[in-house]
Amino acid sequence: MSDSKGNKSKKSEKLISGFLLILLLLTLIVMGFWAVNIVSSHLKSNSASFARDNNSPIPVKTVSVENKPVSASLVTQAMLVENQELEIFPTSNSLVKAVHVQVGDLVKKGDSLVTFHSELLKAKVELERSMTDISKEEYDDAVRNFEKVKGLFEKNLVGQDELTKATLNEKLANSKLINSQYNLTAAEFEYSQVEIKAPVGGVVTSVSAFENTLVQMSTSIVNLSVTNPIYVEAKVAQRYFSDLSLGQMVTLNLDAFPDKTYHAEILRLGYEVDQVSDTVSVYAKLDNPLLKLRPGMGGIANIELNASETQGLRIPAISLLGSNGRNAFVFVVDNNNVARLKEVSIVGYEQGFVGIKSGLEAGDNVVVVGQQALIDGDTVESKDET
Repeated sequence: MSDSKGNKSKKSEKLISGFLLILLLLTLIVMGFWAVNIVSSHLKSNSASFARDNNSPIPVKTVSVENKPVSASLVTQAMLVENQELEIFPTSNSLVKAVHVQVGDLVKKGDSLVTFHSELLKAKVELERSMTDISKEEYDDAVRNFEKVKGLFEKNLVGQDELTKATLNEKLANSKLINSQYNLTAAEFEYSQVEIKAPVGGVVTSVSAFENTLVQMSTSIVNLSVTNPIYVEAKVAQRYFSDLSLGQMVTLNLDAFPDKTYHAEILRLGYEVDQVSDTVSVYAKLDNPLLKLRPGMGGIANIELNASETQGLRIPAISLLGSNGRNAFVFVVDNNNVARLKEVSIVGYEQGFVGIKSGLEAGDNVVVVGQQALIDGDTVESKDET
């Protein structure tokens, strides 16, 4: 009897186990279908290829092209460079009396650089003035003699040879007077240069004059690095060259003076493209009356591009595909919800937006989310981005 009860108990356990197993399998099947539906729904809403294979619209987000201008500007690194290196020569072979500058000094226009002993120069002026006076007397005598001989010739009292001789003497005396006057002017100019002054502001880069030494007029005595005005050199990608012109404004922020903004204007455009960096040098003139700005100082330059190139359209910069700074591609959704790939010309970036020169019209719907997975001609389900 106990064996019979045991057999019934085992059969009951088997039935319960089988039932639980069937219930578990049914549960797994239901959960599997549920998971498949979730994954399928997720793929339909997020996978472009899945949606495309199943003839479903691809979900994207779009924005409308705004009829709003973007400031056309270019931000690039810049460095201050000297205007030029100026060599200063004495006007004559002179004896140095005093040197007032040394290498590294800042000098302003009109500052004294070198003075010479003036005695010899003054004596030369007096000598040339005396020679000029003598030449003037000789010329006056030659003119009077010419007039006299001419009168006698007209009365047939002297021959042609006498008149020719008097004419030649008058011309020689005039030539000698002109030469003396030139020498006097040159001597007076040399005497006026007894003190050499800085013709412009700058930094002294070399001095080759010393007290009580003779300097030659063929040798520079002071070299100046001209820094007023000083130049801003900015390297600009050559694709922007057509957007640059003389007189354009440049805003400069220097690392040495972070709290100050400087304003310059383009003075010169480089004539050669750097083959390594694919850039052209742009030079802007910056006034530097206090000579605080030195060559080699670096910073960031913001160059305003030609206003005529700026159109009144803008789109988010994240919508661009394959941008090279001048051209890019975007997807535009048409009235039939079809995404079309369009090439656009761009100019200027401003706070996440990019200006459009051509390729779009105000009101076009541009894809800003999901465009990386699109193919031209895809059907999309667009949702405006707010």
